[in-house]
Amino acid sequence: MGRSGMDQQRRRVPMTRGLGLRFALLTGMAIGLVALSAVIQELQAASTAWIAGQGYWSRGQQDATAALSRYLARGHLQDLQDAQRALQVPLGDLQARKALEQPEPDEATARAGFLRGGNARADIPRLIFSFRHARNVGAFREATWLWRQTDADLLALQALAEELQRRHGTGPLDGAAVDDYLQRLRGIDHQLRAQAQAFSQALLRMARAVRIATLAVGGLSVLLISLMAVALARRVGKDLTEHESRFRAAFYQANVGMLKLDAAGRVVEANQAMADILDHRRDVLLQMSLTDLLMEGELVIDEVGRIDWDRQLRPGELRFRRRDGSLVWGRWSGTGVRTADGRLSVFAIVEDVSQNHALAREIEHHASHDPLTGLINRREIERLLEKSLLQVRTDGGTHALGYINLDHFKLVNDSFGHAA
Repeated sequence: MGRSGMDQQRRRVPMTRGLGLRFALLTGMAIGLVALSAVIQELQAASTAWIAGQGYWSRGQQDATAALSRYLARGHLQDLQDAQRALQVPLGDLQARKALEQPEPDEATARAGFLRGGNARADIPRLIFSFRHARNVGAFREATWLWRQTDADLLALQALAEELQRRHGTGPLDGAAVDDYLQRLRGIDHQLRAQAQAFSQALLRMARAVRIATLAVGGLSVLLISLMAVALARRVGKDLTEHESRFRAAFYQANVGMLKLDAAGRVVEANQAMADILDHRRDVLLQMSLTDLLMEGELVIDEVGRIDWDRQLRPGELRFRRRDGSLVWGRWSGTGVRTADGRLSVFAIVEDVSQNHALAREIEHHASHDPLTGLINRREIERLLEKSLLQVRTDGGTHALGYINLDHFKLVNDSFGHAA
C-alpha cells in the first residue's frame, strides 16, 4: 500500500451499514412516543373534564330540585328563581351537545353552552374536540347514549319549573296541588338521579379505559425503544469491532512503517515494516521511545521539555537511527487523537526514502564530477572559483590556483584509450 493509499485510508471515515437508518428509526420512535404521550395526556385531561362536567350537571339538577321543593313548601318566589338559575347548568350542557350533534357542528354555540354548564374555560376545547371525534368510541359511546336519556326528564323538570312560575301569579297552591307537584318532582328527580349515576359510571369506565390504554401504549413504546436501543448498541459494537479488526490488519500488514505513540513519545504499537526500516525486532521497538528512534535535533521540544506535538506532527522528512547507528531518512506524517479520558494517542506513518536521498546525492555528484576520473569537472571548478572570488571580495583573504599541463596527453588517450 502506497503513501497516498494510506493517507486516504487514514482520512476516510467508514459509514456503519444501516446505522443511519437505525438512528432515524430510533429518533422517529422517540418523537412518536412524545407525540403519543401528548395525545394521551390530552385524553386523560378530557376524561377528567367530562367527569368534572358531569359533577356540575348533577349538582345543578339536584339544586334545581331542592329549590322547587322549597318553593312548594314555602311559596317564595326566590326559590323559583334559584331553581331556574340552577337549571341553567344541565340545560347549558344539553345545548352544547345538541349544537355538536348537528350535521354542521356549531362550536360557538357549544362553547357558550359548556360555559353555562359551569365548565372551566380551559377544558372547553377538550370537551368539544373529544365529543366530536370520540363520542362513538368504546365507553364514551355508552356515556353519550346515557346522557341523551336524561333529556326528556331534564326538560320535564324545566317544564315543571316554568309551570310553577306561571301559577305563582294566581295565588298560593292548595294542598292537593302541592302534593301533586311534589309527586311529579320526586318522580323526575328519581329518574334523573338514576340516569346521572349511570352516566357517571360510564365516564369512570371511559377514564379507566384511557388509563389502561395509556399504560399499555407507554409500556409498549418503552419496550420497543429499549429493544431498538439494544439492537443499535449491539450493531454499533459489532461494527466497531469490525473496524478495529480492519484497522489492525491494515496497521500490521502495511508496507510502510506505522507507529502508535503515547503523549510522552513511548512506542505503544509498531508494525513489522517499521521494524524492518530500523533493523530492530518489533518487540524491541515496543520498549523504545521516539527519542531513541530519531537522530539528534529531529525531536521538537517545547519550553517545558515535552514533545511539541503540534509541530512534531507536521509532515516532512526526518532522520531516523537504525540499530547499528546509521542514518535512514523517513517521510513522516501523523495525527493525534484524544481518547474519552483526554489522553493523547499519536498515529504516525513512516516511509523509507533513504534511496531517494542516495539517488539525489549520486545525481549531485555526477553533476559536479567527471565520471572517468572522479575529479571535479569544469562546472564545479567554475563554481568554486566564483565562491572563492566572492569570499575575497566580502571577507578578504588569499587563494591560489594551480595549473598542471601534461604533454602529449591526447596521444595517450588516442593510443591506449581513456581507461588507461
